[in-house]
Amino acid sequence: MKALRLATTALALVGFAPNAFATDPPHNALFSIKCVTCHQLHKAPGGTITRVKGNANLCMSCHTLGGTAAAHPFTSLDQAVPSPGLPTGVSASGTSHRWDSGASGRVAAVATNTSTGRVESAGAYTGVYAKAYTITITTAGAVGTARFGWTATSPPGGSAVNLATAASVALDQGITVAFTDGVGTSFVLGDRWYVYVRPDINQPTSGPMSARVSNGKIMCSTCHDVHSQAREPFDTAAPPYAGAGSGASRHFQRIANDTDLMCMNCHAARNVTASSAGSHPVGVAIPAGAYRNPTLVPLDKTLSNVRCSSCHTVHYAPMADGKLLRVGNVNSICTDCHTLADTTSPASHLQSTNSNTLWPGGQYGSTFPAITGAANQGSCGNCHQAHGWPNAANTAVDYVKLLVESQPNLCFTCHDGIPASNQMADFAGTIWANAPVGASGNLNLNTHHDVKSADQVRSGAVMRCTNCHDAHRATPSAKAVADPDPGDGRVPAPGQTWPGSDLRSEWCLDCHDGSLPPTITPPTTPLANVRTLWAAEQHGSTVGGTGSNLRSGTGWVRGDVVPCTACHDPGHGSSNLFQLRTTVYMKNGTTPITSDGGSTTVAVTDLLSSNNAVSGYNFCNTCHTGSMGTGRNGCFGCHYHGRRF
Repeated sequence: MKALRLATTALALVGFAPNAFATDPPHNALFSIKCVTCHQLHKAPGGTITRVKGNANLCMSCHTLGGTAAAHPFTSLDQAVPSPGLPTGVSASGTSHRWDSGASGRVAAVATNTSTGRVESAGAYTGVYAKAYTITITTAGAVGTARFGWTATSPPGGSAVNLATAASVALDQGITVAFTDGVGTSFVLGDRWYVYVRPDINQPTSGPMSARVSNGKIMCSTCHDVHSQAREPFDTAAPPYAGAGSGASRHFQRIANDTDLMCMNCHAARNVTASSAGSHPVGVAIPAGAYRNPTLVPLDKTLSNVRCSSCHTVHYAPMADGKLLRVGNVNSICTDCHTLADTTSPASHLQSTNSNTLWPGGQYGSTFPAITGAANQGSCGNCHQAHGWPNAANTAVDYVKLLVESQPNLCFTCHDGIPASNQMADFAGTIWANAPVGASGNLNLNTHHDVKSADQVRSGAVMRCTNCHDAHRATPSAKAVADPDPGDGRVPAPGQTWPGSDLRSEWCLDCHDGSLPPTITPPTTPLANVRTLWAAEQHGSTVGGTGSNLRSGTGWVRGDVVPCTACHDPGHGSSNLFQLRTTVYMKNGTTPITSDGGSTTVAVTDLLSSNNAVSGYNFCNTCHTGSMGTGRNGCFGCHYHGRRF
């Protein structure tokens, strides 16, 4: 009786199958899609009684040009092949999320292969860099007889030779490969396969999704339930669901994805709320301040938070570069929320017509590879990576602020003379004077600011190029500066530009007032409060006195406000004591004190003595007339940042 009931049921299914439809459109009668369009009850070639073997192949039997779903076509070549980590000769490509990958990556046979055997990857990649293994057959034959070697792209590189093919062979960093025989010569000498792996990917954790994984690889039905449109999509334009048989254009979500839960299933490592965790924040609201509500990239419709799908699209990305960005111009994506960058002028680093605005590849520590192609000129991605980049000194952490290198090496990578101006050379020398100064015993007479690590070790100060420079706004005609201490509430003196091309007094005094901003670690010897000292000196207010001793041709007149930059060169490479604009000589009037890496020492008593060994006469005489006298005794003995002895 049981057999009879089963047979009757089967006959009933066969009888009703031609008229049975999937639940929701467009996989239903509206588009004449029946159960038998996809399924075959007996002797089906597919593992789930499907008419076509392979889940993606079944989908693409309709989703192809000329097919029933020609409006939404896919081919295998549409799958993302993002850089970096690609082998030589392989270019980044693709407009759609892959449907053949997983935590073990994916395998691609080289087009010229004639081997009939198969190579599959397994395991879970534990590395921090995207990379590709190249597997090459070095001895032909069947599994067990054939041998191979492998190399991997750098970073991190790696290789092995003369390995026996088997059902499971370990490569490195958690990846194994399985060799399966074909017919004839399974593995031909010289044939190659690529195994592509990427960091921070795990297998789906959701039950409905993990149940639809084949051999460790996701497929179309991992993310899509072709029978139901009920689950909420991220798409803010998707119509509401009104029950079975309704809800077209809702993307057949396998699980609710209105807050990108499907993305987080495999990309959980990217689910962070602060960039310090190594990726662009998601699941957060647009902060107030230097941000704006976006118009190009959508926020989720449930909480109005930034999500993965705000910047990325799963299918039909406008650029075929494998990044799956929702908007073709990456700067437009960034500036849709971030308001820091000047993209109108545009800022020097953001000029899309300048080939010098491409990252040339790490040269001073970073392993981030060169970015090429005119489409990337002036892109934010030349300095920032939305998902971070491992710090070469400690790959367990990423560079801060999603940068591709640490400062100042980030700046020096271009500003070493190739392709941009050579600021690296400007920081070559330092004067360090050994002299008793209170308990510290040293006086920092650096001729430039301490952005290099070697200088920071000596002085104890830690500061960055960006403490003074606004890399997002500097243009060829206006080297915009950053406010070193924006939290102090102070503004420039009247008539001064802020920010602007001239580094004026308030900009300097943001730090040189004895109270450094929290972004700068103070030196071992505290900075003097020049703001207070200078206020008592004529140079701190206006050009005063009778004006009779002011040398003609200086450009200064009585009543002018004298900025710090009148005497000091705010540039990087002054070789003069205290970054003064004119060389300072020893008392003999002929021996200059210049940057020499610290071999010259100057005693503080020599600086502050009325008969000192260091003369400031030639420097002061630049503006002041000879009425001051012609002797070699130093002006610094009486005048030194507000001190009058």
